[in-house]
Amino acid sequence: MEITESTYRPKFGLLEGARLYKELHKRVRVAQLFKRSYMFYALHALCVFIAIAIIWYFLVVTTNTILFSVFAMLLAMCLSQLGGYMHDAAHMMVAPQASEPGRTRS
Repeated sequence: MEITESTYRPKFGLLEGARLYKELHKRVRVAQLFKRSYMFYALHALCVFIAIAIIWYFLVVTTNTILFSVFAMLLAMCLSQLGGYMHDAAHMMVAPQASEPGRTRS
């Protein structure tokens, strides 16, 4: 089905939507949700890489097909966690940016 003006009607007008977005942005900033936690990223990456190494070891040594399948699924979950980390990095949310006050890029 094609999205057209007759099939999609926004809940808010442009000005109302902009006002609501500005209010939401202010609430998120006040709640300090934009502040990143470097320790979280470090511990998360460490845990994911350790889990990948352990699972990889068990994938190599196991001869049981069912266990192999379980370890393969666990590896897929760990890799998706790593993908989430890379997603944040691609949005430049992991490291400070030069545009942030008091930060410089080397």
